[in-house]
Amino acid sequence: MTADADLSVRCIIKTCQQIDQRGFSASGSTDSANRGGGVITAGSAYAPSSFDPASTGSAVGLGANWHVVEGLYGIDYHDYSTFNELATDDPKSVDDTTFEVTIRKGAKFSDGTEVTADDVVASYNACAASAPSGDPAAERACR
Repeated sequence: MTADADLSVRCIIKTCQQIDQRGFSASGSTDSANRGGGVITAGSAYAPSSFDPASTGSAVGLGANWHVVEGLYGIDYHDYSTFNELATDDPKSVDDTTFEVTIRKGAKFSDGTEVTADDVVASYNACAASAPSGDPAAERACR
């Protein structure tokens, strides 16, 4: 077993609570003085072509986006149930082709600006515009 594999196994067994040989803690901190401003260094077998949430197909791009992008609803991949992310409740049907969704109060972008309904519409339109025409799977991904 290599040193890296041994460290990984020890980290998993100890529920990632020890400090590795480089001095980095494998557990998160709730100390507000230690939030933000850090650097994540990760290795990949290939370079992703895009991190655009509307079009990336790479595992690296998708994985990164799962941690920084919120949709109206999310999916719990343990049981495939849905949960609210930006939405406060289930969509309300206005008519056969129109639904109304309320965005949670206080939703902000990383720069601190408020998320608005116009932002959600712009994101949907950007996704739909990048979907290959006539590809039902790509079109469903924007919903």
